[in-house]
Amino acid sequence: NGKLGRLDAYITGDDPDVAVLIVHDLLGWETPNLRLLADHYAREVGATVYIPNIFDDGKLKKGKPDLNVFDQTEYGGCRGKISRERRHSEIAECARILREDKRYKKVGAVGYGFGGPAVSILSAKGVVDCASITGPLGGLYVERRKVPVQILVAQHDEIEPAESILIIFKDLVNSMHLDIDFNYFAGVEQDCFVHGDTGSKVEHEAMEKARIAVVG
Repeated sequence: NGKLGRLDAYITGDDPDVAVLIVHDLLGWETPNLRLLADHYAREVGATVYIPNIFDDGKLKKGKPDLNVFDQTEYGGCRGKISRERRHSEIAECARILREDKRYKKVGAVGYGFGGPAVSILSAKGVVDCASITGPLGGLYVERRKVPVQILVAQHDEIEPAESILIIFKDLVNSMHLDIDFNYFAGVEQDCFVHGDTGSKVEHEAMEKARIAVVG
């Protein structure tokens, strides 16, 4: 572990030219699967990968990152601490630090769950060179993107059903001035990209395919 600005961060890889910022979901920065993904990205992309602790002590300690299986009492208690309004400025600061680091010629960002909208905003502001985003996508800034964007969408999402995603995709098609990589995963829930059940063949395969898509 190290630091990214004022925030504690998991840092893996030592590539001097490429940095990747991962913005975690509601279960926080210490999730083992998330750190394994960061290790994969560092090796397979050839990058230095950062997972800053965006929530400090505000993460959810149990459940899966779908609101229907959260402990609602816990979610209500930490909701203010993890509000996007409070955290997006810190995420933008992390991206700015990496962008201004003269070692890095390229900076990418990956956002999972809660982190998806934040990374979408980074893509709209052009403070990263490319972005990979998982939902929810509604109300995002992907259509305003200034850099190539990848989107990973699961069929089952309590916050944003597939029908809504299709509407968003049609809007994206109308803004084709930059590359967009749209990946749809049938039969799985949105959280599987990080927290896939290895006992489920469908979820495990989706998690692997999503990882390959990001590094591809």
